[in-house]
Amino acid sequence: MNIRIQYILILILALSSHLMSQKIEFQEYKLPTENNLQEVEFFNKYNGIIVTDSAEIFFTRNGGKEWTLSEFKLDFSPALLVFTPNGEAIVVGSKFTIIKSYDYGENWLIIKHDIESSISLNNVIFRSPYEIYITQHASNNLHYSSDGLNTINSVGLSSDRNNFDTYPMIFNKYDDNIYCIGYQSYDRDEGNARYYNEGIFRTKYFDIVSSTSFNTVIYPLVNENPPRSYTKGLGILDNSVIRFSGNSLFTLNGEDPYSGRSNSFYYLNNQANRIYVYDDKNVVIPCNNGELVLLNDFKFNDYYYVKASFDERRFKVTDTTLFDFYQVKSNKGIVSGMKGKYFIYDRSNTIDTLVIDTNIVDKIATKVSKVIVYPNPTSDYFTVEFLEKSNVESIQIYDVKGYRELNFVLNKELDKYKIDLRELQRGTYFIEIITSSGVFHKKIIKF
Repeated sequence: MNIRIQYILILILALSSHLMSQKIEFQEYKLPTENNLQEVEFFNKYNGIIVTDSAEIFFTRNGGKEWTLSEFKLDFSPALLVFTPNGEAIVVGSKFTIIKSYDYGENWLIIKHDIESSISLNNVIFRSPYEIYITQHASNNLHYSSDGLNTINSVGLSSDRNNFDTYPMIFNKYDDNIYCIGYQSYDRDEGNARYYNEGIFRTKYFDIVSSTSFNTVIYPLVNENPPRSYTKGLGILDNSVIRFSGNSLFTLNGEDPYSGRSNSFYYLNNQANRIYVYDDKNVVIPCNNGELVLLNDFKFNDYYYVKASFDERRFKVTDTTLFDFYQVKSNKGIVSGMKGKYFIYDRSNTIDTLVIDTNIVDKIATKVSKVIVYPNPTSDYFTVEFLEKSNVESIQIYDVKGYRELNFVLNKELDKYKIDLRELQRGTYFIEIITSSGVFHKKIIKF
């Protein structure tokens, strides 16, 4: 066999190997529910949470192969699930609901919930585990906390012209700014349609909200309403903020009904409700027709007609709507669907089971041992003792359903704190201790 033929064979084998490595096959799984799996999120390759549209919460400890239904129940419609950097999960939704979990989805604390409220929360962004911002549906109200949701404040934001929706909003770690798409509308003026894209802003701490865009496009009004511009989500791609309209990706200030097309760099030939971005260079779009679209290795270009480069790939996962996607690890992803179905591809062909390292256990035990709660069980009082002096901001008591029963705002630096439980009924309670050096959780029984 001559050298030329050998080279051709090697090239063919290398190409075949590359194509095989790019093959993705999704395996279908089913949770014990007929509700749609609206949200899926993982903190690491072991611990993940799925939330259904009826507020059922499932959690996994082995990378999504097996799921357990949380006993927590609450009457609301979930809108978003996120993990903060310290591993706390937060879910927001209708009836002004904010809940969080400190154990990866098994138990939940009710931070805010008003059964009579018409307020719906729809997005959570954070700069740190303690600096958290929550947006409100169809409103310029923004709710924020600087102490990990221990206290929640609200502010109404507005642009120079009109009020605008605070959703969608996103934090860009590359410039330490928070971006909001603002308010988009049109009106009629002497036979013309005037299109406004206003209120787009970026800010660091909302004391100064600076507009990054205000553009107006005028064009003849035909016997129909002019096109409307909607934004369903924001993302960070190639260090820049981009937005998703449901079928197109745009630069932040892009899209007006006519000339704005020049700012679009991708068009989807079907509809979707969200985008998922990982590693700031890969986009995944779960579509309403059951297709999953991947835009890999995304980069912006300076060319007018070629504004971005990426590798587009499409996979037919199912015949019904896909809701959410999460990249569990580099070679494993999960997408949620209708009626309890979810789909996983795992090219590693392994099940990630959490193996406890005794060295890690020793480290955790050392950290936890810094805070001691006694006596436990107790009938009236218990004591929180710190083996190392720490500034304590608050001690909060929750029942097993997640409702906050007691809240002690302290802001003191002592070794011991005596807490009165006499007004509570018998049962099991969770204690959340917020300090300057971290958040601690304990369980206590009152008899």
